[in-house]
Amino acid sequence: MFGEKFKRKYALSDKGVSNTKKGMFWTIIVNLIVMGGMGILYFLMEGFMKTHTKGEALPKTAFFIALILGFVVLSLLTHIQQYRSTYGLVYGEIKEMRIGIAERLRKLPLSFFGKRDLADLTETIMSDVNRMEHVWSHVLGYLYGSYVSTAIVAVMLAFCDWRLMISCLWGVPVAFVLLFGSRKMAKRNARKNKKSKSCRLRHHAGNNRKSPGNSRDKPGRKIPFRSEQND
Repeated sequence: MFGEKFKRKYALSDKGVSNTKKGMFWTIIVNLIVMGGMGILYFLMEGFMKTHTKGEALPKTAFFIALILGFVVLSLLTHIQQYRSTYGLVYGEIKEMRIGIAERLRKLPLSFFGKRDLADLTETIMSDVNRMEHVWSHVLGYLYGSYVSTAIVAVMLAFCDWRLMISCLWGVPVAFVLLFGSRKMAKRNARKNKKSKSCRLRHHAGNNRKSPGNSRDKPGRKIPFRSEQND
């Protein structure tokens, strides 16, 4: 899964692949703990239903309070680790990438910049880096972690009741169809936004290049004609 093709596709280094694996691992743990919280709710509802239908005693309050407190603590700790593994590590690598790009641009000759539109060059570099930053921090760990955790949950629900599995997870394939089916539309909108932003930057750069007028006359002051000056 995380071979050379994966590295080339997302422009990852070995450190980036390691960060993606950490983010995926903690995403799996977080998703399973969230499903565990839903399990506590279903377990509590089962106790209430037995009380209502079979006349059994109400569920023990202290037991479920302990389960809920344990769920809250585990959820908090795992979310912190997930944040560090997805955003914290990725932003450190993005910082190194930005510094590397700046150093490489600094070493280029001035003729390189004279032959190119600086506004378009800046927009291209910044948009590409921002897009990579978004993919590394918001997409890879969450996406691949969701793949694995959803498969685990589906297997566990299938052991309980296959009808429950279908009723709970029928929206997953629909979501993937919408996600991958709307790629062309998303790419087309991204190209339009990039083009419009580049035009705005080019227009702004052109306005900044305009030099002020050479006239030192104050606004509203009448400039006399030559005949009036001679008189």
